[in-house]
Amino acid sequence: MRLNVKSVAYASLVSIIVIGLVLLGTGTPPPELQGDETRVIRIGVMSPTNSSHSQYVFLAELAREEINDHCESADLDYRFEFVYSCADSHATEAIRLTEWYNESGIDLVIGYAWGF
Repeated sequence: MRLNVKSVAYASLVSIIVIGLVLLGTGTPPPELQGDETRVIRIGVMSPTNSSHSQYVFLAELAREEINDHCESADLDYRFEFVYSCADSHATEAIRLTEWYNESGIDLVIGYAWGF
């Protein structure tokens, strides 16, 4: 797969958001960790169309690997998991998926890129 400027920008954005969450928190006090326990942060990644879904997954996986490697090397007790979905070019599906993410305990969703 060929990466273009837009792809690199997207991966950079994902990295900045996730690292910001680690450094600044989400505004909710985290539960106390027990011993060597690692806090898992789940992030929803929603692609707007079926044709862009594989690109979203590819770029998010690159970011996830890099961020988790950084957390491990910096001895941070965090690990990130991404949960993927596709809105199938329908805003109503994006809303439904956002509600599902919320009900599933996922507080941050990235994606939603819509073009006109």
